[in-house]
Amino acid sequence: MQHCNSLAERKEKVMEKKIVKCEVLLTRKCNLRCRYCRIIRDDVETERDFGKWKETLQALKILGSEINPIYGAEPLLEKDLLLKILRYSAEIDAPNTIITNGELLTEDLAKELYDAGLRSMTVSFDSLDGIFPDKHSERKTRNAEKVIEMFSKFPDMRDIEIVVTITRQNFREIPRMIREFSSRGIWTSFDLIHYDRGQHETKCPPREAIEDLLFKDEDLPALKDVLLEIKELKQKGCLLHQDPETMDILVKNLKDYSWECTEFGFLTMEADLTARPCDDWCPPELYRKYTVISLVEDGKWDEFHNLRKELRKRDKCHCLWSTHIMSEVWLRDVNVGTYIRHEYKPEVNS
Repeated sequence: MQHCNSLAERKEKVMEKKIVKCEVLLTRKCNLRCRYCRIIRDDVETERDFGKWKETLQALKILGSEINPIYGAEPLLEKDLLLKILRYSAEIDAPNTIITNGELLTEDLAKELYDAGLRSMTVSFDSLDGIFPDKHSERKTRNAEKVIEMFSKFPDMRDIEIVVTITRQNFREIPRMIREFSSRGIWTSFDLIHYDRGQHETKCPPREAIEDLLFKDEDLPALKDVLLEIKELKQKGCLLHQDPETMDILVKNLKDYSWECTEFGFLTMEADLTARPCDDWCPPELYRKYTVISLVEDGKWDEFHNLRKELRKRDKCHCLWSTHIMSEVWLRDVNVGTYIRHEYKPEVNS
């Protein structure tokens, strides 16, 4: 795929928008070991050919991706490659955000990232009240203020964001967290804690490893109330990425995490540039079988997309990842907006 005129020439191959975002797993290595995460892998190497990265970023743009969140495990472990990706993404107008634990961030590195074109920074955060699942969760939460302070100095950041894993320990804090960070101009996004539900290639630990963090039946009424309060905060104009429809879906499916993807408004890209249906499920028939480039260059999108829908039904894969639900909502309703367009209009004056 050549850069000159390639986007215009190849858009004919994808006649309509396929995705609103692509989750980029830049690396499967991490410098922390958070108890509720199992995304670290030893058998996946990051692609080193930057020419292939350039072609892949072009392919994502053709597929319609409006934002490519870059994480993995910890993306700052791949600093040199990351800087190249940011520069090229800025060149072709392919917005992104970095999701980091903040351990490796320094003033100099923040400036390098900004100068390379980064205009959105996301940092993990778990508690205002100092209640943490483990010491690694505590470390990344302590890092958040450092990250926010560093990037708040830059004049034209699109957004700075915290991302929260909601657990039995912290769920009552979330509305206050949203209000406090929103008052500072900081966005919030979140996902409910998940465990390994038997799906292929999960990023989640076994249930018994995080039993104390998982919601029990007696927690569900209070959790529902919290989610409805969060929805109201969104409607009042607080800086929250989750839209009201996503909040309603979460509340409806709390009992057994029973939401199922139907259209897949998103794509996940492995560190080796292969396509996955998501970062928490990938059956053997799809695992490292399709490159993102092939979805456009070789016309494999329909084959890949139809197969992942068929296999999702076979595997009975279900979840309650709000970031995945949002993508499907956004793909269907362009008026809701995305991380990029921030177009949701508050329904109630704050």
